Amino acid sequence: MEQGLTNIPKGIRYTSLIWLAACTAFGTAYKSRLRHHISFPEPEFIPRTWREVADNGYETTLRFRGELELGHFRDSQLPNIVKIRKRFKTTQDMNQCLLHAFNTEKTTCVYWSPPIDNVIASAFTVNTRVKPFAFSKESAKRSDLTIGFKINSIYTDAYTFVTFGVFEFGLMDKWEKDENYRSKRQGVENWKNRTDSNLYKKLLAQTQRNEFERKPLTLNNLKAIFFLLSLGLFWSLLMFIMEIFSAMRQNVTRMRLNIRDVVIPIES
Repeated sequence: MEQGLTNIPKGIRYTSLIWLAACTAFGTAYKSRLRHHISFPEPEFIPRTWREVADNGYETTLRFRGELELGHFRDSQLPNIVKIRKRFKTTQDMNQCLLHAFNTEKTTCVYWSPPIDNVIASAFTVNTRVKPFAFSKESAKRSDLTIGFKINSIYTDAYTFVTFGVFEFGLMDKWEKDENYRSKRQGVENWKNRTDSNLYKKLLAQTQRNEFERKPLTLNNLKAIFFLLSLGLFWSLLMFIMEIFSAMRQNVTRMRLNIRDVVIPIES
C-alpha cells in the first residue's frame, strides 16, 4: 500500500483509486486496533446475558421481596438457571446486594427493573453521565400486571383510554427516564458531603475510567466507508464494461471504414 507507482494505465486508474481507499481504510483500522492492544490492557469481560453469567462462573445475588422471583431461580429447570443456582445467594437488603456486586469480582445483583435503576441512581451515582453498573441485555423473567374491574364498571373505559394513551405516546418511558435522572441528581448531591468515604473514592475512580475510556477504531466504525467502497467498485465495474463495449464498437466501425476504402466501384 505504501509503495509508489508512477505509471498507472488509464483503464484501471479509477479502480486503483478505489483499491487504494480500501487499503487505507483497512490499514487504519488494523493499526488503530494494534495500537490499542499495545497501549491499553484488555478490559474486563462483563457478561450481558444469562448464558454468559452461567458459563463464566459468576456468582448471583438475588434481592427478593416475594415468592415470584425467588421461585423462578429455585424451581426453574432452564440450563442457564440450573448453572446459576450452584453459585446463588439471596438477600432482602438492596444496598447489600449492590455493594457485594460492586466490591466483589465476578458477582451480579438481580432485582426488578426499574426499581433497581433508581436505587443505583440515588445511592451509587457520582456523575450523571456515567453509569456505575453494567446492565444485562435480557430479562430473567417477565411478569405481567393485570388490573380487573367489575362487569360494566364505569372505570373500565376511562382506565383503558388512559393506559393506551400513556403507552402510545411513550409517556411511560419518558417518566421513567425523568425519575431516574432526578434520582441521579439526588445521588450526586448526597455524595458531596461524603467525599472521604472509600466507596465514594471507588465510584469516582471507576466513573472517571469509564468516562475517559478510549475506544479503538474497528471495522464497525467503517461501515459507511465500505458501503461507499462497494458503490465505487460497482461503478468502476460498470465503467470498465462500458469501455470494453465502446472499444469493440470503435474497432467494428474502423473495420467497416477500411473495407469501404479498399472496395472501389468499377465504372461501366
